[in-house]
Amino acid sequence: MKKTFVGAVAALLFMFCFSLHPVSAQAAEHMLQMENDEWVCYTAGQRDNSYTGMAVNEYGWWYLTDGEIDWDYTGMACNEYGWWYMNNGALDLSYTGIADVNGEPWYVVNGTIDFSYNGMVNASGSWWYLNQNKVDTDFTGLALNEYGWWYINAGEIDFSYTGLGYNEYGWWYVDNGTVDLSYTGMAQLGYDWWYVTNGVLDRDYTGMTVYDGNWYYLINGFLDRSYEGLADNEYGWWYFEDGKLNWNYTGMALNEYGWWYFENGFLNLNYTGMALNEYGWWYFENGNLNDTYTGMALNEYGWWYFENGQLNREYTGMAHNEYGWWYFENGLLNEEYTGIGANSYGEWYYQQGRIGYDFSGKVKFDDTEYTITEGYVVEKRIVNETEADTADTVHTAGTLPAGEESSTLGK
Repeated sequence: MKKTFVGAVAALLFMFCFSLHPVSAQAAEHMLQMENDEWVCYTAGQRDNSYTGMAVNEYGWWYLTDGEIDWDYTGMACNEYGWWYMNNGALDLSYTGIADVNGEPWYVVNGTIDFSYNGMVNASGSWWYLNQNKVDTDFTGLALNEYGWWYINAGEIDFSYTGLGYNEYGWWYVDNGTVDLSYTGMAQLGYDWWYVTNGVLDRDYTGMTVYDGNWYYLINGFLDRSYEGLADNEYGWWYFEDGKLNWNYTGMALNEYGWWYFENGFLNLNYTGMALNEYGWWYFENGNLNDTYTGMALNEYGWWYFENGQLNREYTGMAHNEYGWWYFENGLLNEEYTGIGANSYGEWYYQQGRIGYDFSGKVKFDDTEYTITEGYVVEKRIVNETEADTADTVHTAGTLPAGEESSTLGK
């Protein structure tokens, strides 16, 4: 497109712009001359209709396309003296901002690039990080200006970023693009989470913390998603699984102080009773495994016999609680058992699993007759097969357990 340069006012304006630049028109390689009311390009004294780039006349520097002033061109152009900002085809020495050079953003000051500036600048509606006046699109991290530290993403401040950012002093917490020294809590970096104290990553922190309504356990400042075990805070001890508090967990858990009983993820120090793990059933007292306990305990399946805190499924014999003496078989209370049981006090008569304290009389088991007083065996004797039964209760033969080794008789 051809256009004719006219207007004294425009001429004066361009002369002013040109006067700001020290390079004289006489020194330029490409010159403009007026021919038939049009500006045409001469290179080394020869008419040049193919030239694209900068050329000069007495009014200033211009951008040419195919030898003619390109009034539509706005952007950067270079000549033998450097890179310059062109606005609608004319050199604009008033422009300061970001401009594109071969697909990369550069910082332009007063229409030119001086290649000497490093750091942050506010230009073209944003903040940028420069390396020798070029926006450093390879840089992602923290950079400093007079207002503080900021998070730079590919050379430009990212006001949407919240997480961790790095500088030569370490890792810092960034909130909406700026370092926040007031923050204490968890922060994300990629797929990992870390603990921050007063805005700086705290690798000395080990313990619980809450984030977005959930509790997590961190070790040396790092969220260990493989962690399974206990952790405490000012409210008590809690059970963690995959690094996160498991509110659904009810059962046993171990720490350096022993085995404990948890209910809904929380250590229940009021719990006394049984609990199960992969090694069997155990007896807990006030939330802690009592490995000295020997006696009875109840769960939803019945009464059981414990020895040294563990359910003994091999035990057959007597045990007592606040309700009396009971008969156990293979560790479980046998409420159907009727027979003789022995303990350190002697032999006793059981009825439906319990000592029959209200029974006095005689009972016979096969060839042995027992004289009972209030459940206690006071006498026993072998009865001849031809002798008439005098016992109040006679139990038929063949019902004795293997039993005499376990100090029990009868069934």
